[in-house]
Amino acid sequence: MKNLVKNCSMSRISRMMLCVMLLSFVCVGSAWAGYGTDVAEKIARYAEIMEDIQEMTITKINSALLTKSSNSMSYTAKLYSGNKYVVYAFGDARISDTDLTVYRKSSSGDWLQVKKDADTSNLAIVSFDCNTTGDYKFEVKAYEFEEGYSQGYYGLIIGFDN
Repeated sequence: MKNLVKNCSMSRISRMMLCVMLLSFVCVGSAWAGYGTDVAEKIARYAEIMEDIQEMTITKINSALLTKSSNSMSYTAKLYSGNKYVVYAFGDARISDTDLTVYRKSSSGDWLQVKKDADTSNLAIVSFDCNTTGDYKFEVKAYEFEEGYSQGYYGLIIGFDN
């Protein structure tokens, strides 16, 4: 199964194209274009760390805007047992504290917490061994914004150990 997932993963060129597209979308869609650039640059930097230094395969990259009134977002992906996953969640310069919680969907449909990073930094990293193939939810929360700001972009990168 690991080879099937690996074959479906993004190549370096695809990932970089996605970063450029994400950067374009964020910059065009926001009056805060400099902050969108910040997230796109972090996505590229963290993706390079995960792939080149940690020798992981990146399977998902996501980004969106968080606000004080809507300070969390979730993203769902199918993960495969037997893989060790590492997830990075981070905010742009306006988000001072980013939290990440990973949930697994049970057979009854309930979401069970697998792992949580709730330290007080802009970068949240969670790693876990996937023991059950199925749907997993990644909840990213802007726990705190820098003074004077009420919105900011987050980035999410999901990878697994080769």
